[in-house]
Amino acid sequence: MQQHADASRNIETANAYLDGFRKNDHEQILSCLTDDIEWTVFGGFHLTGKDAHDKAIDGAPEFIDPPELEGSSCATAGSLSAGPG
Repeated sequence: MQQHADASRNIETANAYLDGFRKNDHEQILSCLTDDIEWTVFGGFHLTGKDAHDKAIDGAPEFIDPPELEGSSCATAGSLSAGPG
């Protein structure tokens, strides 16, 4: 039963994270992350830590408006979560 609770909590965190991006709310986004966050976009970049993640939230100048994001699927395993994007 604990695995189901952990998976549900991870999905709730992922939804809060995406909602933070929709609102361009840095505090909400960062509250969903651990200090040792690693963000990898294969073929694009790899970031480590909340500071690096915070600097990358807004992206390039052409990404000023909050993005339109839809949560389509999310895979969780223990403390790891991954989704398309």
